[in-house]
This record gives sequence, C-alpha cells and structure tokens, in this order.
Amino acid sequence: MGWGGYEDILFEQPVELQIYLNGNVEDEVYDLQYDTFAKEIKDQNRFFISQTLDLDLLESVFSRFAKTYPKETLFYRARISEDELPLDKLGKPPKEITTPGRANPVGIPYLYISDQEKTTLYETRVSLHESITVGTFVLHTPISVISLKDIALYGPFEIQDRGFEIEEFIKIRSYLLKLEEELSKPVRKQDVNLDYLPTQYLCEFIKSLGFDGVEYRSAMAEGGYNLAVFNDKNLECVTAKHYQVKVLKYDWK
Repeated sequence: MGWGGYEDILFEQPVELQIYLNGNVEDEVYDLQYDTFAKEIKDQNRFFISQTLDLDLLESVFSRFAKTYPKETLFYRARISEDELPLDKLGKPPKEITTPGRANPVGIPYLYISDQEKTTLYETRVSLHESITVGTFVLHTPISVISLKDIALYGPFEIQDRGFEIEEFIKIRSYLLKLEEELSKPVRKQDVNLDYLPTQYLCEFIKSLGFDGVEYRSAMAEGGYNLAVFNDKNLECVTAKHYQVKVLKYDWK
C-alpha cells in the first residue's frame, strides 16, 4: 500500500485515460478532422481552405506545444557520400533543386536535423557498405519550435500543465497524433507529391505564427526525433565525420 492508501503502481505506471482507448470521442466539435482537411487540400481547394480548418483554434492549440532549445544545443544531419563532404555541403539544399518533403513545399528548403547521430543515420536509410557523412550542428541562439513528439505519452498532469482541460485535449488529440504520424513517415520514391500537401500547409501555418520549426518523432529510429527548421541562420555545421556501414540488422514480426 502506498501513499495515502493508494497503490504504488498508480504513481509508477503510465496512465492512459480510458476514453482515449474507447475511440468514442469525435473531433467534430472543434472542426479538426485531419482526413477531411487532407481531402479538401488535395482534391478541392489548394490555397484557401474554407471547409475544414479553424485557424484561430489551431493557433491556440499549437502555441501550447511550444518549446525552446537553448544556445549551444547540438543537432545532426547526414548525407550519403562516397567521400567525406565539406561542412558547407551538409546544410539544406539550394532552393533551385529543393524537392517537396513532408514539411517543406517544392522550392522552399527547410533544414531537417535529428537529435543524435544514430537517428540521422536511420533517417537517411543508408545501405550496407555505403558511406555517409554526418555533420554536427550547433545552435548559436535559442529557437522556438512546436513539439509534437510526445503527444501519445501525455497523461492528465501533462495535459493540464500545457493549459488544456482534459475534455478539451481529448477532442484534439487524434488530430495532433495524425499530424505527427504524417510528418514522421519517411519520404518514399513512390509517394505522390500531393500526399505532402496537408503537412506542408500546417507547417507553413506554424511558420507564419513566428515559430522556428516543428519537432516530431522519428519513425526510423526508436526513441529518436527530428526537427524541420524553417530558417537555419541560427545553426552552424561545425564538424563532420565520415562512416562506412559494415553491418545492418533487421527485425520483423
């Protein structure tokens, strides 16, 4: 028996509200239905979304997931390369050759960085016997980002710390989880560029609010996370290391 007559396990194990698990809560109250929005922007209205977004609500929601990375924080970025690349080749691509990504539109480059070397190695999907250059980036001034990487782990206390009422958060939780899921998916050759429009639009909206980037979990490296940084002027690549992949390990179920 633990504190105040409660079992210790209540304070030691993760807590998930049962209503999350039942799937009974709809987003209709808040007009935040990700699939409906995605269909509109891909099939009906490209630049003026009229039916499926409440931008005032989105601004309020996103602002409660803001976090600041302090000066001197380190991040990593990698490029597959036969020889070690110079530091100035490890940043974002020139706009003239920038292809669309999960966060950035065509012709508008963002800097995609990771929390650790391991994460960025997985994100590049480097193959056996290929070589890769990993750059270390240092942050010279603080940046403010919207963090979506831990949404699924938030319990009642974290929800309230973010300024949400529990019922309010339940109604927008699935939307945020879907956005993070879509951002986390690796870009694939067979993808259609239209598939990136919903996340590009929402990242552009976050940028318009004055934030420097969006943070989301890595789908390739368990426990890792990535950032899409809109403006990289505060980040400098200070060192680079060149590796050759000697072993790959696969797991399946």
